[in-house]
Amino acid sequence: MTINAVKSKNELMIIPVVKEFPAIIEICKNSNEEGSDELFKIIEYYFQQMISLYLIFKSLVEFTEKIQTEVNKK
Repeated sequence: MTINAVKSKNELMIIPVVKEFPAIIEICKNSNEEGSDELFKIIEYYFQQMISLYLIFKSLVEFTEKIQTEVNKK
């Protein structure tokens, strides 16, 4: 997978979730509907996984760019 593919996946799949889910979580958290507690836990867990994936992708991009810079110096 090239660095551009990782960046693209991050921008198209992960970043929108990271931006939009706090509002969705807040709605579920404040809901009194039946089953909303379970839905809240699922959504919150999914959000935490997306944050983790975002940080992994970010680290991968930074590491790969650093390595590419070092290789290009030689």
